[in-house]
Amino acid sequence: MRCAIDVSDGVSSEIHHLCRMSRVGARIEGDAIPIHPDTRAVARLCGEAAMAFAMSGGEDFELLFTVSPRDVSSVTRAVSSATGTPVAVIGEAAPAEEGIRIRQGDGTRVPLADTGYAHFQGRE
Repeated sequence: MRCAIDVSDGVSSEIHHLCRMSRVGARIEGDAIPIHPDTRAVARLCGEAAMAFAMSGGEDFELLFTVSPRDVSSVTRAVSSATGTPVAVIGEAAPAEEGIRIRQGDGTRVPLADTGYAHFQGRE
């Protein structure tokens, strides 16, 4: 599976889109998801968890993409070198029957909620 999607509608919803279209599940490492210091600060001011903002907030304009496990190092180096943008490996594809799960800070894996901006929701 090789694919990419922007995360402007939120990381969790885009992971769900990517997995649904590819007919796979995912194992996401929560601690590996990069959260900008400004996002952490705003979340703190709002009394919310920074992870919730990172997973369901929008307008991030980053890419979520998959590559073969054997290509991770070379793609990470190439993207970082060409763009100056660091690449974070946040998980791996899994069999569809595993669903989409995220490992929390305490080590437990829980289903990843499909949150984020939903276009046309509530419109007729």
